[in-house]
Amino acid sequence: TSAPITPNPTNAPSAQPITNQPTPLPSRSPSRSPSSKPTDPPVSSACNNDSVCQANEDDVSCPADCQDVSLQTADAARRGAEGTMFEVRALRDISVHSFDFHGVTTNRDTVKVYTRVGSYKGNELDQAGWRLVYDSPLDHQGKNDPTSLGDFAKSVDIYGNTVQSFYIYTPSKLMYKAGSGDTSAVFSDDESLEFYEGIGVSKFFGEGLASNLYETRIFRGAIKYDASTLTCNNNDVCEAGETASTCPKDCLDVGLQTADAADRGAEGTMFNIIALRDVTVKSFDFFGASSNTDLVQVYTRAGAYQGNERSQSGWQLVYDNGSVVHQGRNSPTSLGDFATSVNISAGSKQSFYIYTPSEL
Repeated sequence: TSAPITPNPTNAPSAQPITNQPTPLPSRSPSRSPSSKPTDPPVSSACNNDSVCQANEDDVSCPADCQDVSLQTADAARRGAEGTMFEVRALRDISVHSFDFHGVTTNRDTVKVYTRVGSYKGNELDQAGWRLVYDSPLDHQGKNDPTSLGDFAKSVDIYGNTVQSFYIYTPSKLMYKAGSGDTSAVFSDDESLEFYEGIGVSKFFGEGLASNLYETRIFRGAIKYDASTLTCNNNDVCEAGETASTCPKDCLDVGLQTADAADRGAEGTMFNIIALRDVTVKSFDFFGASSNTDLVQVYTRAGAYQGNERSQSGWQLVYDNGSVVHQGRNSPTSLGDFATSVNISAGSKQSFYIYTPSEL
């Protein structure tokens, strides 16, 4: 039989396979199945949530670390009195809003808290210059349990590297322990605040007697604060935490009005002022008895003028101008800035003497 006839080939070869060679194995294992719920958002890099308020954190960016922070003072105490005074130094901007203390009794009694910018030293027996920030009756919890005040009506703002003093007073007494004898010694601190050894105070502001002050004493309790970034309120009131550099609108070139009417005059006047915070006096306005051009001099001295009215000794001349144009009785005469501004520390008394032959 004849061999079968095979068909002629097609004009073109068949198409190449889609892949030239087998595909490689998968490069990695299959992805995991999705989780049953979305993962939590990442923690902000500005908040470590480690119970330590770092320098780059504050009560807004990291409330867990920087809000309602508590610095422990003495953890045991065997002595007590009606009050204690002490200093703190803020290592950053903070706002103190409360205290805990251990009372001597379980009475219900009044508790008062006063504060002042700067040191309490030299101001232990005089209420002048202290600001009341808390005044309320409380159930004291006795020696073994803390008495919590609750928040002050207004927190005490303290700028970084600033000293602030406090005075806690209650007639039913609070507990403290004896210190090292050095009121400049830091007793406890954290990353935001230093607490210094203070004093015990019998009676209200010691009733003016130095014998009612006891150095050094450390009250048992805690200081409660927020680590804040303080700002300027711009409300035309120079708050305790604001300064001329941080809040010039409120604290620069402030004017305190004295008498708004007068019907008598003389060549001069002497007076005392007490600074409730660090201030710099740089000028005066006064109302003259005439509209002459005449000499005006301003003298000052630390402390009271009483006992120094008749002697120029100890007085410092800070303004001396022989051609001041007096504006008369109805318009103020402005001196312009003193040659030397007068710096007055918080709680300090300073006296001034303004003199002009044309009378004021």
